[in-house]
Amino acid sequence: MDAIYVNLPEEVKSYVQSRIAAGEYQDMDEYFLSLILADQDRHAIDRLDDELRKGLNSGEPIPLDDRFWEEKRRKIIETYSKVVPK
Repeated sequence: MDAIYVNLPEEVKSYVQSRIAAGEYQDMDEYFLSLILADQDRHAIDRLDDELRKGLNSGEPIPLDDRFWEEKRRKIIETYSKVVPK
């Protein structure tokens, strides 16, 4: 694992050390790893929100009822049967 060195203002370093002393984190590595993982989670949620917005704005809604799924199944079976020999 590669090491990354970060220069922190003293008040920030003291804050992190207080969180470690309170038992919330084992050490600075764990503290910074938790920040990075939380950032990754937020980024993934933002991407999902963007994709959901795109879907909502992609056109007229269609009902996803039994009829819709039956038609999807029929098309998949039809396509699959043309590709795979019996």
